[in-house]
Amino acid sequence: MKTLIRFAIFLFIFIILILLSACTPSEDIIRTAIIATQSQETLVAAATQLAVLQSTPEPTVNNDPAPIQEESFIAPTQEIPPMPVFEGCYPDQVCPDQTNTSNLPEIIDMLKGESHLDNETLTVIFHLVEAPQEITINRENMEENMQEYGWTVYIDVDNDPNTGMSYMAPGIDYVLSLDHSNYFNEPPQTGLITDLLEAIVFEAAPEENMLYMIDTATLTIDSANNTISMTGTIPGINENSILYFYTMDGSKMMYLDVLS
Repeated sequence: MKTLIRFAIFLFIFIILILLSACTPSEDIIRTAIIATQSQETLVAAATQLAVLQSTPEPTVNNDPAPIQEESFIAPTQEIPPMPVFEGCYPDQVCPDQTNTSNLPEIIDMLKGESHLDNETLTVIFHLVEAPQEITINRENMEENMQEYGWTVYIDVDNDPNTGMSYMAPGIDYVLSLDHSNYFNEPPQTGLITDLLEAIVFEAAPEENMLYMIDTATLTIDSANNTISMTGTIPGINENSILYFYTMDGSKMMYLDVLS
């Protein structure tokens, strides 16, 4: 009797094992399923990454050297209000300001612009309502990274509006500028203009819409005659080149003055 019971139990266990073997996937089948799942996840991840890459602009590789001047003279981020069209001046001319600018801060209100050329050495003179020796920069009402002051002459060396860079005037090849922007959120500071600011010569890079510093310029403040003068070397400048005088004060709102 015991032998029959043992045989029945053995037979039952044997039948169960056969049924489990028929219903359970083999190790190869299990491994294939895992690989298929991983492959599907990989394809989904790859497709997702490709979609991201296709929707992300390809980075621009710039092999050109970085600008020498960290405070590069770029178009200010303030919205530029409507302004008169520039009337360019030739070197060795005196160009009066014929616009009504009585609402401008006196330090940027031009009465006339004057220039003198000696070979490639250009001297520009801003005749202002007031040209104080001292100035306050990083004023409290100025936002970070905003251009605060500017006394600038844009230079179209070849007198061709279709070459060079178009900013404030067409065909700009070089810029002679005295300007300041508070890039680092520094506190207000008052001192001599000649101590706080530096006159710079920039060369235009039209393809990048950038101005690169190539030299410094001599700066002179004559408070008795209310003039700010800069002298710098402008490659290729000649008697047919065009000069555009421009001043700005970025406090509260952007004040602009141009010779027009």
